[in-house]
Amino acid sequence: MDDPASLIPLATAPLPEGSGVEDPRHHPTLLAIKQAMGRLQGTDFDQVIQDASGFLATQAKDLRVAGFLWLALVTRDQIDGLITGTALLRQLLEYQDAPIHPGKPAQRRAALDWLNSERARLLLNRLDAAPEPEALELIQGDLEHIETCLAQGPWDDPEAPPRWHVLRQWLQARRKDTVTGQGATSDASVAPQELGQKPQPGPSPPAIAAPDAAAPSHSGHPGPAGMVDTATETLLSTARDLHDALHRQGRPIEALAFARAARWAPLTLPPHNQGITRIPPPRPAGWACLDDAQARGDWAGVLTSGGALFFEPGFHLALDLQQRLAIAAEHHHAHDLALDIQSQVRALIQRLPGLETLCFEDGRPFADTTTLAWLRDGPATESRQALLPTSPFPLADQDASAPHPDTLKDLSLTDAWQALAHWPMTTERQRLMAMIARADLCLRARRPDVALPVLKAARAQLEAVRIVDWDPAMGRTLLTRLHQVAVTLDARGRSQKALIQECEQELARLDPQAAMDVFPLPEERSRTAPGLHDKP
Repeated sequence: MDDPASLIPLATAPLPEGSGVEDPRHHPTLLAIKQAMGRLQGTDFDQVIQDASGFLATQAKDLRVAGFLWLALVTRDQIDGLITGTALLRQLLEYQDAPIHPGKPAQRRAALDWLNSERARLLLNRLDAAPEPEALELIQGDLEHIETCLAQGPWDDPEAPPRWHVLRQWLQARRKDTVTGQGATSDASVAPQELGQKPQPGPSPPAIAAPDAAAPSHSGHPGPAGMVDTATETLLSTARDLHDALHRQGRPIEALAFARAARWAPLTLPPHNQGITRIPPPRPAGWACLDDAQARGDWAGVLTSGGALFFEPGFHLALDLQQRLAIAAEHHHAHDLALDIQSQVRALIQRLPGLETLCFEDGRPFADTTTLAWLRDGPATESRQALLPTSPFPLADQDASAPHPDTLKDLSLTDAWQALAHWPMTTERQRLMAMIARADLCLRARRPDVALPVLKAARAQLEAVRIVDWDPAMGRTLLTRLHQVAVTLDARGRSQKALIQECEQELARLDPQAAMDVFPLPEERSRTAPGLHDKP
């Protein structure tokens, strides 16, 4: 019998040139494998393994074939087969050099759903040897990578990617066996009714370590290692299920709150030598997935993939991930989510001063210079320059944090609108300044009626983020423009007295001295006063 681990490089190797199968569904080898695995008895698992691995190596990368290969390996080689088959599935999902079949999302989901079938559950529960802790760690790591890849889609229902519940629950049961000494035949097997559901957490241990073996909490409260591992695994699984469910419901702030509770709450500052910890860095393929989604402009995909990566080893300490999630939230117009991410990272650093200065064992910082600058900024998220569009208009300065509307004064209206379209829009300040600029262009076109709703929307945003509290000058600029437009329309017979009074009261709160100099007494205000951009 060949070493099962030798199948991994064979099955994941590049296909021979010109040998790829466009649609493997009706290929004779796949049909023969399917027929063999459907027999109630007498299946030649050696032949199935040989045929399936050969098919993956020479014909196509197909999840259906990989699934049959996983089943045959686990049946024939038990724990060793489980380790090999799970690692092979992980590497196949990460394969980039050829299409992964099936290509259609619904068919791909069906190819993976059987991994949560009754047959898979029974096969795992009947494994005749208790796995070593090292084997459980290998399988657990591969499972996390697999579910991260699955979260990236594409799927027929992008908000509900497949999850390998049966394998996760089997891992939890085996960890409990390690603690209680009940062995492989204990009652900790995965129950059929639990398929697709999170297990109920057991009693809390005396102390909970950090939810990552690579980043222990160093709390100084030793406890039974196996019990801590079991409780931590249950906590992470529960948090991940809650996170995914809330994310599907369109409640991302609550989803991330559960994720942070599981990943950050137990943390203490890890030991280090001149800033270098012994924590392995996050896997490069995870960053590559984010880069790909970001390059496509798939900001929802960045948020989904980033949320899944946060549960992987090392990513919970990579503050760069949080910065990239905030950028994605801004581009996805989830500004409140971006603010929440930034504020929570700041709270973590306030609780663990110096965390942002540490590095992984390879020297990669937890927070690079861009992330550190983002943390120092105001409550809005600054985007990396690489994410900003290239503008042919020099007056729309991409390097400025928020170009001023005055930069458009010397352009024609047509050119000004085009230049404005290329302004950066990644922070609240930039968006508010752009709204002011739009209103100014409406006024130049003698359409204060159009400028009014633009400025009202800007005012509503101003009140939501309370920009006047951290940038009073910006607040004065916006409120002054809105006041001028209201006065102009009021002078033309469209009563805006309530709005004028509101603007004056808010401006008086910001700068009483300037308000007394600028605003006339009520009895001195004329209804025929010229408005902004009106000719005398």
